[in-house]
Amino acid sequence: MIQATFRLVSFALLTLIALPEVATAQDLYVSSVLSGTITKISPAGSQVVFASGLDHPRGIVVDASGNVYVAEQGASRIDKFTSAGAMSVFATTGASYEYGLALDKSGNLYVADNFSRVEKITPSGVASVFASGFVGPVGLTFDSVGNLYVANDSGTTISKVTPAGSVSTYASGLNQPGDLAFDAAGNLYTTNQGSLQIIKIAPNGSQTVFGSGATYPLGLAFDGSGNLFEADYGSNQILEISPSGTQTSFASVAGGPNFLAFSQPAATPEPGTRALAAGAGVSAFAVMRRRRRA
Repeated sequence: MIQATFRLVSFALLTLIALPEVATAQDLYVSSVLSGTITKISPAGSQVVFASGLDHPRGIVVDASGNVYVAEQGASRIDKFTSAGAMSVFATTGASYEYGLALDKSGNLYVADNFSRVEKITPSGVASVFASGFVGPVGLTFDSVGNLYVANDSGTTISKVTPAGSVSTYASGLNQPGDLAFDAAGNLYTTNQGSLQIIKIAPNGSQTVFGSGATYPLGLAFDGSGNLFEADYGSNQILEISPSGTQTSFASVAGGPNFLAFSQPAATPEPGTRALAAGAGVSAFAVMRRRRRA
């Protein structure tokens, strides 16, 4: 009777208790504007051409289902690719010069029109002007509470746009800010193209140089381990910078690499956790011991 009860408790614990999530490998997508291609790079560095024949592909973003969205600048449209590579036209835009892309938590897609504005495209493909008055907007990214950040490449500032569309200056004194990316601590990074540097902007607004040495830095993206990846358009290199600032060459991608996007990790029951399957061969004692160590 005691053994049967213990087995029952063990079974219940194994189905309910969650352990810290193991990082999921992510593929990196690179748009190359000169060759008209999208390159897919595995975590091990192997490359395949994911899409070709595009007319000046720029911004790129991947949704939670693995669909890849690309701003095809020469065609004034947004292309949508399934994870298997099947292509369709997601939306035509009213933009004159599409650059960066970003997705909000509701699945709306935002497009930087390099002349002066940001467009919003609903999941059904309906486009409208979300905000305007920018100076050569290029990179877009969202913070954790839904504010949109816009890099004004033709100026010296980064703008912050609330979900209601109110625009303010978040950072100034930059030199042609290009793409944007947040780390897990809320620091914002931008490629400062005029000085060939990556600038780190802390939540309190202080600015420091995080990386340098690229010949024409543009796209930025973080992987799930906190490493920052940078597209160096001038040298056809993808650079990897560790959280401590160590810089190495991750891959060579021909054709003018400009924007980057990682595939998203698989969904988990709760942020940072994964559920154990029943009968996985782990005792209830071992599970509880791991939780005490965490």
